[in-house]
Amino acid sequence: MKVNIVINGEKFTATMEDNYVVEQIVRLCPFKCGFKRYKGHEYFSRLDDLIDVTGSKLTMEALENEIVFYSGENAITIFFENVVIDPYEVIYLGKFDSDVSKFLSSQEEIVSIEFDLV
Repeated sequence: MKVNIVINGEKFTATMEDNYVVEQIVRLCPFKCGFKRYKGHEYFSRLDDLIDVTGSKLTMEALENEIVFYSGENAITIFFENVVIDPYEVIYLGKFDSDVSKFLSSQEEIVSIEFDLV
């Protein structure tokens, strides 16, 4: 599944996984959130709608250009650097179709991000 992701007015596409968490997030589309920079390697935003992560596969590694879900904060996270996030665990949602890491690393502390189906 493809989604359009507009970051501060710049349009990108991402290929999303086929899993229950992605299905729930896609049902929220279109939506717009303010994402906050965290620890110099990611942006995150908490969702108002609680996402059910029952039975989801977890990972402790995140790579640049990946989109993940952190259930501890009910938040979507976009990484622009490769990091090991141990002891935290996230659910892989998808990956940008192009490299957005340099673009994201140059943005301010808060960015506006819109999600919509292609």
